[in-house]
Amino acid sequence: MAKIISKKDKKFQNLVENFPTIDLIPFKRILNNSGEYIELVEGGYLQIMELPSKDTYSLGEDEVNRTLINWYGWLSRFSEDFTIHTTKLPTDTTNQINYQKSCLNQVRNEIKNCTDSRLLNQLRDREQLLLEEINVEGLIRNKIYNVEFFAFLFGKTKRELDETVRKSKIYGNNDFVPREISREKKIQILQQHNNSNEKL
Repeated sequence: MAKIISKKDKKFQNLVENFPTIDLIPFKRILNNSGEYIELVEGGYLQIMELPSKDTYSLGEDEVNRTLINWYGWLSRFSEDFTIHTTKLPTDTTNQINYQKSCLNQVRNEIKNCTDSRLLNQLRDREQLLLEEINVEGLIRNKIYNVEFFAFLFGKTKRELDETVRKSKIYGNNDFVPREISREKKIQILQQHNNSNEKL
């Protein structure tokens, strides 16, 4: 039995297929200024700052109380235009993988020059272990996500946003100071934020 599609459904399907997705995204571009602000479509600018987080389950009672007091202190002093977003990003294991690959290259060079059969077997075991560790780190990167917190700071002008970013940093204390993030991480957050199929 052939599926009958109404004219209304065809019109909607055509609209969805031909609607430029870029018109739905509220961001124009990431600027090449020192803060790499994000220019918004409707005017104004955005800066994404990472909010430091702690595993409060691993802290003592005094440390938990101090962390909460510092958090509330920052929230009460910082009254600028901002929102807080929580996201799950893949665990970054790049440094571990790069280190293990350098060790693997070193072991393989030793294997090429080895003449002792007992030492050669040990080196091959080590090579196999390093390959397994690299594989595990790759799986961690693909399967385990870190919960991270970000403040989206807004300003009508770049100068206003500069002041907002400055205040966000000085109103914190040694325990709680928002940090700027890399351009790559901003792109990753914006992609996740605008893709409903991503894990949130």
